[in-house]
Amino acid sequence: LWLRQAKLTADDASCNDEGGTSVAIDRDTVILGAPEDDNSGGGNAGGAYVFNRTPRTTVWVQTQKLLPNDGAA
Repeated sequence: LWLRQAKLTADDASCNDEGGTSVAIDRDTVILGAPEDDNSGGGNAGGAYVFNRTPRTTVWVQTQKLLPNDGAA
């Protein structure tokens, strides 16, 4: 049985980023891919957001945004 704990939303998310298209989960860390993110070197260059859960709670915090060093549209 799966129950939603929280809704993870990037700090700078916009409707066309397609955030969550890819997801990686490891214990208290979640990485959400946003292949159409415009904030990483060009329009639709992509990015990923890292969220960490506060120990023993259901509170998730965005801790990092990963960007390609060669991002282009």
